[in-house]
Formats: sequence, C-alpha cells, structure tokens
Amino acid sequence: MLYYRGGPVVIDFPQASDPRRNPNAPALLLRDLRNICAFFSRLGVASSPEALYDGMWERYRRNNL
Repeated sequence: MLYYRGGPVVIDFPQASDPRRNPNAPALLLRDLRNICAFFSRLGVASSPEALYDGMWERYRRNNL
C-alpha cells in the first residue's frame, strides 16, 4: 500500500479472494482493514476500520466499486 496524491493506493493483493465465492471474504476484509488502520494510527492517522469496512462492503454489495 502506498500513499499517493493524498490517498491510499493498493498495489498488492496477496490474499485476494472472490467475495462471491468465499464466505470468509467479509471477515478477511475487516481483519485487513484493522491491521492497516493500526499501522497508520502509529503514524498519527485516525481512522475507523469498521466504518471503512461498512462503506466498502456496501459499495461492493451495490456493485459500485
């Protein structure tokens, strides 16, 4: 993950899974968001992994990603 022009850019998907076929996809996404947010919180970046998850999963659900 990189920070570029004011936002995050994901460049590697080591655990990419198809959420249509993997029932663990929501849990994996939330786990990864918690880890990413914990890392950036040590650098002073405030965030809510649960809020990010809710927004991302809703956009996925509506086919709006």
